[in-house]
Amino acid sequence: MDIDFSVTDFDSTQVTVAALAFVNGGNDFNSLLPVKTFVDNTQTNLGLIPANTERRLTWDVAADWDTTFGQVVVEILARDERANLLDIEYITIPSNAVASELTLSRSPLTESDFYNAWLWLIATGDPSIVLTNGTIRGVGGAYDGAYLTDAGGLRALLNPEGEPNDTSGTAAVLAFSQNAAAVEGAMLNSETYDWYAFDVAVSNTVCQMTVAPKPAGSGVVFDTIYCYNTSMGTVWVWGGNGGSYSSTFTLATPGRYYIRLQRYSTNVAPGTYRLAISLVDGWSGTVEAGRQFLYERLGVRAATASEVARALEGNIPGTINKWTPRFTVGPGDRPKLVNEYGFDTGDWGSTARWVVPLP
Repeated sequence: MDIDFSVTDFDSTQVTVAALAFVNGGNDFNSLLPVKTFVDNTQTNLGLIPANTERRLTWDVAADWDTTFGQVVVEILARDERANLLDIEYITIPSNAVASELTLSRSPLTESDFYNAWLWLIATGDPSIVLTNGTIRGVGGAYDGAYLTDAGGLRALLNPEGEPNDTSGTAAVLAFSQNAAAVEGAMLNSETYDWYAFDVAVSNTVCQMTVAPKPAGSGVVFDTIYCYNTSMGTVWVWGGNGGSYSSTFTLATPGRYYIRLQRYSTNVAPGTYRLAISLVDGWSGTVEAGRQFLYERLGVRAATASEVARALEGNIPGTINKWTPRFTVGPGDRPKLVNEYGFDTGDWGSTARWVVPLP
């Protein structure tokens, strides 16, 4: 595939360029396809290149995409000489009788800002992250193995029996051998031998759970399936007869959840069963570890609630001015509204994140 492009920049003579692709009309990480293999030495048209000139990439699609037929959209990413991963405009709130001078971002970082930062890191082959099954995880250092983005909220299933954990992200599938005595009896209020745990990082995560025998046809011996949260107690129960089971359910609150499978009959010999929990919805966003990862790259920290409140109120405590700005800058048309200091007082929702530059 030949990809002809030009990056227009009227105040920069050089730009840094990267490329990636999205398959079958998608625009999330489950649809993202890294573009890695080029021919005719066209990979030299990535990285630092002259601005305002037409360039070509000749992509060996078959080397990067194992499919016989599909649709793909290629995205060219570019940045000018600014070194930071995201372009953040800062303002300074003057000191007063009770608080010292405060510098923080004029407008907040949003999920779309984090998303674009991840795209750049993936497209440029940053070695400190890896994209697997629609989820980004850290590689090496303090974030090694940590989930930095969330494929709808599900995290790895924990296996108390010592079997290897499945950490693939969007579909945590785990085979395990059950002991009859271990799964009999009343539900326990802690993570013990017969609990299988997973983490939900976002609200209203829709999950699908399937319990089936292995090998097929050997007869499932589960009578009741419990889903439990330590702060809320039992949040979901399925009861029925023995046999395969599959259903979707919604977990409204983020947190650690536990699944317990109760034996249908003590007369059935212990067997090997397969428990699968997967997500119905798609990528949901950057989790706290991912934000901290990006903050470190940006040289910032999250602004505290009191710092944001002070910036919103400006020089009149208890009052928030919301004036129409004289001009805005995209994407996102920032600022939405401003106060006397030019701080963005528009409604950005609960996911907005203001930041403070580190000294």
